Amino acid sequence: MLEVKLDPMVKMYNLDRYERFPVYLAWNDLPRKVTFRRQKQALDVGILIIIDEKTDLKEYLFALESVSCYAKMHNYPLELIRDTLKWRHLCPQSNLMFRRHCMVAHFLSNHTWTLFLDADTGVVNPNKLIEEWIDPKVDLILYDRFYNREVAAGSYLAKNSDTAKAFLHAFANYEYRIPANFHGWDNGALHALLLEWNFPSQISKIQVCLDAWTQSTGWDDLFTFEACFRAFVGQSMTFKDMKILPKATGWMRDGWITSGKWSPETDFMIHGWKMETLVPPRLAMIMDKLDLDQMRLIRFAGWVPPFAKLFDQKMCKNGDPIWHFNGDLVVSGNEIRRRLAELKETVDEKYKISLSRLDALLDRKTFQISRII
Repeated sequence: MLEVKLDPMVKMYNLDRYERFPVYLAWNDLPRKVTFRRQKQALDVGILIIIDEKTDLKEYLFALESVSCYAKMHNYPLELIRDTLKWRHLCPQSNLMFRRHCMVAHFLSNHTWTLFLDADTGVVNPNKLIEEWIDPKVDLILYDRFYNREVAAGSYLAKNSDTAKAFLHAFANYEYRIPANFHGWDNGALHALLLEWNFPSQISKIQVCLDAWTQSTGWDDLFTFEACFRAFVGQSMTFKDMKILPKATGWMRDGWITSGKWSPETDFMIHGWKMETLVPPRLAMIMDKLDLDQMRLIRFAGWVPPFAKLFDQKMCKNGDPIWHFNGDLVVSGNEIRRRLAELKETVDEKYKISLSRLDALLDRKTFQISRII
């Protein structure tokens, strides 16, 4: 891990990952009344969230509150499905990370399009519509995470089509094909499936990346596999029946990469609002003084409450709700673009390092990087 010299003030904020404290709200209230509404004749789009059967919804309080209000405002049907025994009969995969994609496939028939979300994803800009990211020419829309070369597995837009259902079932069934080593669960499997699905005639070339995956023993190796995937795919992000949205162009991003700050000019949804990574008030007061490496050492993906008040869900459906944002987090679009541009330089450099490890990971002189790029 990168070593960062912390000053004495920062050292005192080191946290136990299991430390608990009462949920709190932001103290800098920035109220905004939202009057914009989606037209009644709009596309049939549903929102789907899947959680474990025993999950306490309070673990995702801010995320679920915001998505629920947003869905009611714009008349998006919202389904929160628990992984019960009934679903395990339909989807026999043993791990929920894979089984959930089978569950999504069964759900697709309910709407023309479905936006699948991780439960820790919240809305910060209710004036944006999901339709902005829908491309009717494809069946599945994924997006690139920003802080590495990973295609996100926890959220996608899927059309009610045989192709989308087939892909999601194949995704779920990849559980039976993952290597016995460090594989990254469905995140790793998604990249393997994307290679096989979109490049069936180049199996000998994509095998280079798949072989690297089978040699993985930790995160660095997994990132090398994902770098191999990226090198093979290149700049082409649109395929026959799916597309991958480039960094900073999807409907969501991780909030921690900008220290929780967001802009209505650039953002729609923020990922990472789970209570286990919420920071206590004493740390929230100094987050602006920490860079990402310091924050990572104190609490990885830490965040502070995005709202100063919770939502009046009745008003969300029948009136013009007031969203009480955390005023300390709302910044200009230029500020977000500046922060992301700085981070991208680091991400690009780490990509080169990951790719340079490919031959060493394979430990076979016959597999050279030049064979795929």
